Amino acid sequence: MGNNFGRIDAKKHRSEVFNVEKINNLSILYGTATFPPVFSQIMEGKSDTLPSLKHIAKTILRGCKGQKICHNSDIYHHNYNGEFMKKIFGFTRSENAAHVDTSNKKRKAAFTLAEVLITLGIIGVVAALTMPSLIAKFQHKALESQFKKSVSVVSQVILKTKTDMGLDNLYSYCTAYSSADDHYYNDAECYKYMYKNLLVIESPYAATPVNPQDAISKSNIKREEGSIRTYNGKQTVTSDALAASGYPIFSTNLMPDGSFVDIQIRERNFIVGVDVNGEKGPNKLGHDVFLFTLSNKDFLTYFGKPDNSVTDEKVEEDIANGSYPQGWQAERAGNPCNLESTRKANGVGCTYYALRNQCPYDSSKSYFECLP
Repeated sequence: MGNNFGRIDAKKHRSEVFNVEKINNLSILYGTATFPPVFSQIMEGKSDTLPSLKHIAKTILRGCKGQKICHNSDIYHHNYNGEFMKKIFGFTRSENAAHVDTSNKKRKAAFTLAEVLITLGIIGVVAALTMPSLIAKFQHKALESQFKKSVSVVSQVILKTKTDMGLDNLYSYCTAYSSADDHYYNDAECYKYMYKNLLVIESPYAATPVNPQDAISKSNIKREEGSIRTYNGKQTVTSDALAASGYPIFSTNLMPDGSFVDIQIRERNFIVGVDVNGEKGPNKLGHDVFLFTLSNKDFLTYFGKPDNSVTDEKVEEDIANGSYPQGWQAERAGNPCNLESTRKANGVGCTYYALRNQCPYDSSKSYFECLP
């Protein structure tokens, strides 16, 4: 091992080389001797004999030479703040022995304030980018579920009404029409049974008048103009734009589940208007507001099939040519349901796509997935 030994500074844990040639045969001493009482005598200057020093050397060197590693517990300066080591000779260890700090005062790993703030900032940015999309997906899923429920409820009401009235064909009976006096023969009876089976909470036809149009002003739920927007949100839907088909949307009934449902026998048709979540938004045609009709085989179907070839530009040309004598005809032409149309009835044809769960402009997506 030679005459050069390492000395550990108790405070800085720094190794240095120290020549202890004056101490006889220290390089061959090792073992597990305990600290002798003479330590305190040496520290007080009462004893500095070589035998005592050799005993101390044995204690300091225990395990170091054999294991090539020295622990703080091998050094007596822990009890004397290093004064003994400085005063006598220092910590002697074998060559290449490592010093291991086993003190309890280890530095614990932790994040700095700057690191925490940066992490929080990154999380905030990611949340700001992803939350709108996640919220939109959640809302669209909710609308899809409510749409399916409304279709199921109205379909069951139609079936029960047909059974209660003992009819083979509800559509034919309810839409029987007299051209002579512009009158439906059986509409009052149909309304009576339909609203009874709908279990409406508030109905505009509590007394079931002979002509339902007479009771429009008495409606308990009369939606204001401007409360509903088109499919793409570019226009406000007006009753004039929808004409008679707008009655079951603007004058409606509250259902037990909070949705709005109304039935109108108009335009020689059996029209059903539904707002799947009632007063809650978005209140847009094709989103939560839909128009249905009863087919001649008594099942619920779409109000009108969209014709995408009827663009706004073509409608403007047809208006100039006098093809649409009434304003609502131009607004509803082609039963629009698209992203670009600025007509005030854009969305009346969306029920066609919703029942098929097909996106109007992207066949790879479902209907509610691609709501604008």
